[in-house]
Parts: sequence; C-alpha cells; structure tokens
Amino acid sequence: MLRTAGLDTAKVEESIRTEIASQVGVTFASVECPESQPIQAGGVFSCTAMVEGGGAATVEVTQSDAAGNVNIRLRTLISEAVEAQLIQQLSPVLGAQIASAECPENRPMLTGDTFDCTAVVEDGTQLTVAVTQQDDNGSIQFEVTEQQ
Repeated sequence: MLRTAGLDTAKVEESIRTEIASQVGVTFASVECPESQPIQAGGVFSCTAMVEGGGAATVEVTQSDAAGNVNIRLRTLISEAVEAQLIQQLSPVLGAQIASAECPENRPMLTGDTFDCTAVVEDGTQLTVAVTQQDDNGSIQFEVTEQQ
C-alpha cells in the first residue's frame, strides 16, 4: 500500500501567525487549519486566525506545488489594522493628531465594499470616515464625511 505524507498544517499555521500578522500589524492568538490536507499542487483550503483582542480572520491557503509549498492570502479585512492605518494616514492630512479610531468588526475583503469608521481628534472633534475597499487584497481609500 502506498502512503503519501500530508501537508504539514502546523508549519502552515506558523507561517500565517508570523507572515500575515507582520504584514497587517496584528497578533493572532491562535491559528487553526484543517488537518490531513493531502499534498496537491493547486489544492486550496481555508484556515481561521483568531485576532488577539477579538475577531476571526479567514486565510486562504493555495498549494503552489506538489512539494508542500504554499501561498497564503488574508481574506478578511481586520478592523484593528484599518484603525491603525486611519490614525497614521489621517493625522498628517488633517494637520492634527488622531487620538483614536473605531471601525466595525472584521469583514470579508470585497472590492467596492464601503463602511464607516469613527475617528477622534486629540481636541475631541469626532469624525465620520467612509472607508472603501479598493481591491480584494485589503487596499483601502478613505474620506472624512462628517465632523462633529
């Protein structure tokens, strides 16, 4: 009987924990991939990464060859990463320091998806910021739509 080794999902989980987390600037409390994945070029499966501080993220794993090499791709826009990006990029545009930002929970990466976040300037001014996903890779564009 011929036995074939399965994909090392523990190694895939560690790659997600380090590579994706460093790309988006978040820490994952845990990562779980389905066990017993056969090694198969072109094979695709999804893993779930739990963001430290709350929320789940889906990561798509595509086997790039029959040697067990994989490409990993985040399929969830993580609110914590969007909030950090808003704080970093809005402050110089407004000429004022953004003290905090709050966005809705994690959401699927969908080109054209729009949602509102709230940003608070250090002086207490509250801003509504419309965020639009530019592509399915997590690129966003934002616009201040209301100031209170």
